[in-house]
Amino acid sequence: MEYDSPLIEALLVKRYKRFLADCRLPSGEVVTAHCANPGSMKTCLQEEGRVWLSESSNPKRKLKYSWEIAEVSGSLININTSRTNAVVKEGLLSGIVKEFDFAYELKSEVKIGDSRLDFMLASKDQNFYVEVKNVTMAGTGDGELLFPDSVTKRGTKHLNELIKIVEGGGKAAMLYCCSRSGTHSMRPATDIDPLYSQTLTQAKESGVLVLAYGCIITPQELKLDKPVDVIL
Repeated sequence: MEYDSPLIEALLVKRYKRFLADCRLPSGEVVTAHCANPGSMKTCLQEEGRVWLSESSNPKRKLKYSWEIAEVSGSLININTSRTNAVVKEGLLSGIVKEFDFAYELKSEVKIGDSRLDFMLASKDQNFYVEVKNVTMAGTGDGELLFPDSVTKRGTKHLNELIKIVEGGGKAAMLYCCSRSGTHSMRPATDIDPLYSQTLTQAKESGVLVLAYGCIITPQELKLDKPVDVIL
């Protein structure tokens, strides 16, 4: 997935009120950018660290800039969670995710129970439901990421929906998009959300396919890369 226009390099001044970030442009001007990331962004915030912004030409937008990428300790991080599904969708359609090697029609935002799951891979033989999560929080090990970075009742609800699908005879997968360069493994952040961690283990034991894929992240493009280990 390529950006519509070249990103603008800046320095992070501060992130606040969850959805706002002040950034210093090369000219010295400080602008406020939209931060499309509702999480805590632990390990993703480095004061005076390099960031990249996209600029909108829409005159109706309240904020002209959007925060796309952060750099922390040499790693580039996609912090714009609104782009995650597009990256995964492109990866699914291009065959990068080798686990889904059957012919299917891809449908987005599929209603299941009282939830919406990100994708359904519909074929004449089966429907495969896929939920996607964006992972950015660095762990203690080299190249290790953790999820979630804050308690996620919604994430646990989605896991339970996947479990119900499998227990009802269907097929389902949990796919973690590891949006930090240099990722080698991913595991649940048990200390932050023990219930989510327990439910993820239950999901895998129930037959839910648990996958994690790294990303190629540059100021020019975002692209799903090779699979990484999931450690439970």
